[in-house]
Amino acid sequence: MSENGGGAGIAVGIDLGTTNSCVAVLADAPIPDKAEKIAAGRLRPVGGALVITDRYRSPLTPSAVWIDRDGTPVVGARAKNKARQTGEPPPAMFFKRDMSGSEPLRAGHATMTATEASAHVLRYLRELAESVLDVPVRRAVVTVPAFFEVGAKNATTQAGADAGLEVAETLIEPEAAAQAYLAGRAGEPADHGVFLVYDLGGGTFDASVVEWNAETFDHLSFDGDRFLGGYDFDQAIVGLLADKVPGYNLNIDVSVPEHRALLGALLTEAEGVKIELSRSPAADLVKSNLLDCDGEPMILTVPFERTEFEELIARRIERTVDSCVSALEKAARRQPGFSAASLDGIVLVGGSSRIPLVSESLSRRLGKEPVLVEPDLCVAAGAALKTAFIDRHSAHLKLGPPVVLDGRGEINGQVLTGHGLADPAHAVVVLRSDDGEYTARVRADERGGFRFADIPLTDAETGVTVAVEVDGRELDSQADTLRMGPDLPRGGAVLANTISVKVRSGMRTVAEEGDPVPHHVEIGLRTVNQGVLLPVPVYEGPIPIGEVVISDLPADTPVGTRVALSVTIGADWMIDVHARVPTAGREGRATLNLRSFDSDSWERLRERLDSVRASWAEKRNLVDPETRITHGPRIEKLVAELEDLVAHRFDAAQATYRMTVVETQLESLPLGPGAHLSPSFSEFEGKLLDLEQLIDQLAGVDARRAAEFRNELPALRAAGSAAHRAERQLDWSTAVEQVEARIHAVWNLLVPPVIGVPGGPSAATLRAQVLAEISRGRDSLRDRMAGVPGAQRTQALEELYKSLVTEGDVAQADVHRVDMNAPDAGRILRRVLDERVMPWLARVETFPPVVDVEPE
Repeated sequence: MSENGGGAGIAVGIDLGTTNSCVAVLADAPIPDKAEKIAAGRLRPVGGALVITDRYRSPLTPSAVWIDRDGTPVVGARAKNKARQTGEPPPAMFFKRDMSGSEPLRAGHATMTATEASAHVLRYLRELAESVLDVPVRRAVVTVPAFFEVGAKNATTQAGADAGLEVAETLIEPEAAAQAYLAGRAGEPADHGVFLVYDLGGGTFDASVVEWNAETFDHLSFDGDRFLGGYDFDQAIVGLLADKVPGYNLNIDVSVPEHRALLGALLTEAEGVKIELSRSPAADLVKSNLLDCDGEPMILTVPFERTEFEELIARRIERTVDSCVSALEKAARRQPGFSAASLDGIVLVGGSSRIPLVSESLSRRLGKEPVLVEPDLCVAAGAALKTAFIDRHSAHLKLGPPVVLDGRGEINGQVLTGHGLADPAHAVVVLRSDDGEYTARVRADERGGFRFADIPLTDAETGVTVAVEVDGRELDSQADTLRMGPDLPRGGAVLANTISVKVRSGMRTVAEEGDPVPHHVEIGLRTVNQGVLLPVPVYEGPIPIGEVVISDLPADTPVGTRVALSVTIGADWMIDVHARVPTAGREGRATLNLRSFDSDSWERLRERLDSVRASWAEKRNLVDPETRITHGPRIEKLVAELEDLVAHRFDAAQATYRMTVVETQLESLPLGPGAHLSPSFSEFEGKLLDLEQLIDQLAGVDARRAAEFRNELPALRAAGSAAHRAERQLDWSTAVEQVEARIHAVWNLLVPPVIGVPGGPSAATLRAQVLAEISRGRDSLRDRMAGVPGAQRTQALEELYKSLVTEGDVAQADVHRVDMNAPDAGRILRRVLDERVMPWLARVETFPPVVDVEPE
């Protein structure tokens, strides 16, 4: 017991699901009256874990939150039932799909973010676990989809903290399911195997090829879909319902509150139909007391056949099997010769995997009969099993997971300072077996570390207690269990997606799919222009998740300066970045700004879709035939899915995500040598053409100078072509700048005769144009400053902004001082434009000063 009389607490595993959530605990956890609670149905054995049930003996808690008028939160089945009640605002449901967004969700009489709604569910599960277990619950392993982006994983950890939980690990769901499956196979002779985990949940789909032996647990590959699950099947049923009841208006617009309530009610009923059709050939959707989109009362009794439901979702199910095939192909790249025939089994996870079409499709395509293993509970059970491998904290004691080797036990830990203990070296750590046959005492070292080795085991399971004592007084203690026999293979957090950064020459990999976390890497970059801000976009798979900003480079940082970027992905999925500029002899201040994935409006999504169509139509003919064959079908498939999503206007979060995926794919299409360079080669050729035309005009004024400029054209063209062929952004930028410099020089020589020719712009017209340019520059400057995040508004940046504002004011004053009646007014205005306004506008266009980079 701890000094304040409270227990050390217990860690639980939580499956925070899109539709339902679940909480479990290790089967050998120290739980008062464990056998009686199992017999009463409050603890349900699943493999090596115990799933905790509510007072109705249900192990599942609907992931629904509803806030009463007085602010009281309602969670679970009661909250979900609010969707069926006419006249009540709908609950927040399916918010896991929006986990990395910041948009407010309606939750009864309040609004909240997906993170806040998740915190309510986690708090409810923590309190449920404490009420059943009769011990405090302070720590948890919470599961997340493998394809959750880093921001969504971080948001899950934050939701746990808001719920009063320390999230020791956000465990990917395929690994949790695999751990539970292996625990259920205990006693079987096989000590090695490879299997496919097919996890089709309420809102996400993950496919993972997993290999294990007696000690290790390895993910060979991943694939999946961030936005595909039972929720999509429910939506499909609602869409079919509209066709089945044409007498009612079910053209739902989710921007209308009444329509959102109607959609929530229909989705809840559709879920029931889906579940019934998974076990019966037919089902009826029966519902009254609803108003359609015109406010007309509806009484629904609508029959559904399994065959029509399967036809409705067949394309989506085939997409999941395609992902499985892709995962197998990735595994074959790691293990040549690997195929579906190499699998020892296919494990079905997630409530939607109960749909018969899933097993039929997998059997037909992969040639193996899948196994359904507690699909609703195994993820929580696997998370609970994972708690055996996390450190446990109490007031003065941190214990690592116990280890058993060759029939002897070992426990390592650390004494923690705090109230009643200022120096850990003053503490004595005592280990006692529960049967009283064995006692050992060690003194903690100066950092509080300690180790008990060669602990004798008297049975298959030996209970022990580790206590911290000072001057014979016990400050804290924790109970533990040492088990003989094979443990579950230990896995670790791994990346399901490649993490990369984008530089001028393309993507630079930071971490590969399958790399273990924590992960550290150093990246060498070189600047290709001057500035004080260096933004480096960060991608997870095909999705931009944010950018690293190095904000204190010297303003005169030379082109080609080396920047060493250090990136660490922690076990908690937090990304730490650091920058060094060796030649400047200084450290860089680097921050990672993660973006939130907020849904676009349907109007904006329609615009983006039109742009995607136009971009693909243009690039389809520019890519080589091999790229067209490999990338084309995938892009066109995504475009077709987007057209369907935008047409039905049901799921803006999914549409926004998929739009970002296809835009990234289009942007990264290889278009031949040098196609990634900026500006493009066609733009470079256009600048050369402009220069030639200006030289032709100059020939009528100054033939000698025109000849000099004309003689330079071949060298300029050759330098640009060589830089483009070599795909060197530094040389390419230099070649472009040389052409632009010649254009500016020739233009300046043409100014006097152009102003004086008949038909040229009058001084009054020129004055209006110059003032308009100054006004445009001011607007641009103001917008650019407004777009700089507060954290990046350094004093140097503020001073630069003020100086540019002042420079614009001075230029405007110079224009107003020109005597419009003077015969040379036009010439003076042109000089103000060239010498003051144009250089100022050029500086405005580069504000805030940004450095582009390329790899070393």
